[in-house]
Amino acid sequence: KTRLFSYTLLHTFSPNVTNETRLAYRRSDQSSPVTTKFRFPGLDTTFPNIDLADLGVNIGPNGNYPQTGIENDYQVVDNVTYLRGNHSLKFGGDFRKNISPQTFTQRARGDYNYSASQFYFYDLTPDVLAQRSVGDIVYYGTQKILYAFVQDDWRLRPNLTINLGVNYSY
Repeated sequence: KTRLFSYTLLHTFSPNVTNETRLAYRRSDQSSPVTTKFRFPGLDTTFPNIDLADLGVNIGPNGNYPQTGIENDYQVVDNVTYLRGNHSLKFGGDFRKNISPQTFTQRARGDYNYSASQFYFYDLTPDVLAQRSVGDIVYYGTQKILYAFVQDDWRLRPNLTINLGVNYSY
């Protein structure tokens, strides 16, 4: 699920000065839940992953689920262009704030691998792998980003323009 809003305002102050302002917002939700309809006997969580190697069977939902990833991006851009003689000066900045809480706990439901199905059917301990993590840690990937620049397009001749500029990123 993705939502996007964008607004642009172009304004000419004089024949030599123009301004461009942009505001944007984007929300992206890439959550992948696991259904809780099916319970495994003896476990308090949703169905685990069970691998029976000799039968070539993997029982259970996607091993990477459940996980969530929601991202909210806010952006403000402002650029000013100033024409003077044979110079075209442009300067501006781009500020962004990303708010991105995410959850992913590896093997939260349990991952049980058996080399032979008899280990599973006789309720023996998995002989290859038996792992289960606990907790639901939320990672807040919030960032503030700033870009700024100054640029001069200097037209020396009709067929020769020199572009000079500096930028800053934080």
